Amino acid sequence: MIAMKKKVCATIADAVTGLSLKEQRRENIEDNEERNKTFFDSIEDGCYELDLAGNLTFFNSRLTGITGYTQEELMGKNYREYTEAETARYLYDAYNEVFKTGLPSNGLEWVLKRKDGSRIFLESSIALIRDSYGEPKGFRGIVRDISDRKHTEEALLQSEKRFRLVVQSANDAFITFDTSGSILSWNVMAERMFGYTEEEALGTDIAAIIPQRLRDEFTHVMAMSINAIKKVIAPDSASIGRTAQMVGLKKSGGEFPVEISTSVWESDGKYLCTAIIRDVTERKSMEDALRSEAEELKRARMQLEKAYVELQTTQAQVIQQEKMASIGQLASGVAHEINNPMGFISSNLGTLGKYLDKYTQYISELERLVDLVQDQAALAELKKKRKALKIDIISEDIKDLIDESLEGAGRVKKIVQDLKSFSRIDQSEYKHADINECLETTIRIAWNELKYKATVNKEYGDIPLTRCFPQQLNQVFMNLLVNAAQSIEKQGVITVRTWKEDSFILTAIIDTGCGMEPAIMNRIFEPFFTTKEDGKGTGLGLSITCDIVKKHGGEITVQSEPGKGTTFTVHIPIVEQTEHE
Repeated sequence: MIAMKKKVCATIADAVTGLSLKEQRRENIEDNEERNKTFFDSIEDGCYELDLAGNLTFFNSRLTGITGYTQEELMGKNYREYTEAETARYLYDAYNEVFKTGLPSNGLEWVLKRKDGSRIFLESSIALIRDSYGEPKGFRGIVRDISDRKHTEEALLQSEKRFRLVVQSANDAFITFDTSGSILSWNVMAERMFGYTEEEALGTDIAAIIPQRLRDEFTHVMAMSINAIKKVIAPDSASIGRTAQMVGLKKSGGEFPVEISTSVWESDGKYLCTAIIRDVTERKSMEDALRSEAEELKRARMQLEKAYVELQTTQAQVIQQEKMASIGQLASGVAHEINNPMGFISSNLGTLGKYLDKYTQYISELERLVDLVQDQAALAELKKKRKALKIDIISEDIKDLIDESLEGAGRVKKIVQDLKSFSRIDQSEYKHADINECLETTIRIAWNELKYKATVNKEYGDIPLTRCFPQQLNQVFMNLLVNAAQSIEKQGVITVRTWKEDSFILTAIIDTGCGMEPAIMNRIFEPFFTTKEDGKGTGLGLSITCDIVKKHGGEITVQSEPGKGTTFTVHIPIVEQTEHE
């Protein structure tokens, strides 16, 4: 009996233990299901399970948000109820393929019709569910809302379409190529410009559209651009290069000028180049025509400016000649008026000298006769009177006065003749002349300008006569001498030197004046250039001087140093007398 009781108690204990284990297992399963539900509901993607008929048997809370249905509405709903017919057939084929192969399927994109009628894009995966016997009993998977991505892709697609439309309709050639030079895209204008069809161009080397002689340079420039870009650009960015002038090569072999603008950009880890090429043949022709016209206008303007300067110079020379002619006429009239009384004076002084000789002779004879008379008282009185009246001194002084007066009258006559000769530039004659004499004449005329400023040293050499216009050379020497005097502030020295050198007669006029800076010295022969104050110089003196020397076939040079003086050297060619002269 006791043994029976023990056996019953053991049986009851085993039963109680078995019930406790089952209860524990049930609780564990419930806890696991709760954890799974919490886990699946925390996932941002939708999770689902379908039976083999396609009805929902499980889903997380995210799937209700995606579809817009409540949990009660969604449970048991067939996938055909929230998809269009075409999408339903697409999903059926996908489920059927998974069912047949047992292999999962990923990346399925399809459109779901939400409860409110709106459509969204989903990406899903499908896996086969098997029972404990390994038999298929349904499907499970994950769905993700990719509407934003699809909208972005669609916008990018539309943007690409618009870009392609712009590229294809552009007036420039758009060509994309990789770093090896292989062409990847080729628009309509590229076909028209180079003569290659898109089929012919794709895959060929970009260098084919560049003349052979320029390909190395083009390849080098592109390689440098790409290498430089690789160091600085960020992923998915582009770098626009500078516009370059290049020569394009047509399929026919013809060359034409182009303008190339390149950009280097990165795509999927690869660097690509896009070249925008413009045919500038017409523009170049217009630029060449405009450049040629501009050069022609520039030449015409320079010719007009030159003609204007020459006209001004000629006008100034004419005015100067008219002035000198007027002075010559005035000098001629003055000379005539002076010569007449000077003739009387010279003649009278000559006669007076003769009278003085006779008077002196008479006095001497009178003294001799008095001595013969032996009248000592009369002789003494006469000597006393002669001494008192200073007859001896007067006799000697009168002769000197007459000689000096005759010399002065001669000088006046010479000055008048020099003035007339110097002033008759309009009547200048091409003839043999002595340049030393020309200098003497000019110095005498300019003496009043020179004597208060400088001592004039004359170092005339033994030079031959030469054919020239003496009056014009007088004007050259006058300008140089007056300028020399004006460059001396207080008192200085002007040296006039002549000598023969080869087939030229050289005349140097050297002053100890203020000298010139190189910038001024380089411009002194320009018409109307002057360093004098307004109203004190026309700037034509040295310009006219230079023209006169050049007309003689010579040249004029200048050497100067600030504070040390200036030297002008005139080179006049020696021209021999002809047989007819």
